[in-house]
Amino acid sequence: MLRESNGWKSLYKRFYTFLANKRLGKPQLAYLKAYGCRVYAITLDAYLKKKRLSKLDPRAYIGYLIGYNSTNIYRIWILHKGIIISTRDVIFNKKTFFDGK
Repeated sequence: MLRESNGWKSLYKRFYTFLANKRLGKPQLAYLKAYGCRVYAITLDAYLKKKRLSKLDPRAYIGYLIGYNSTNIYRIWILHKGIIISTRDVIFNKKTFFDGK
C-alpha cells in the first residue's frame, strides 16, 4: 500500500531497496506466470521423438498452471486426463484462463 510515511513507495519496493542496500539484489520474477492460465505441455512421445510418422497424434497436452516446483518447473493440471504433471517444456496462453465450465 502506498503511503506518505513510506515515501510513496510500495512495500515491495521498500523491502527490495532495503535488500539491495545489503547487496542481496532483487529476486528473479521473469518465470512467474498467472495461476490458471492455459498451458500447452509437450507430450513424452513428442519430446523423445517417438511416433514421428503418426502425424495426427497430439504433440501437446492442454492444461492449466496450478503451481511451481522450482524456478523453471511448472505444475500443470491436465483436465481431460485428470492428472497433474511437472514439466518445464510449456507454452503459455496468458489470455485464456480456467473458467470452471
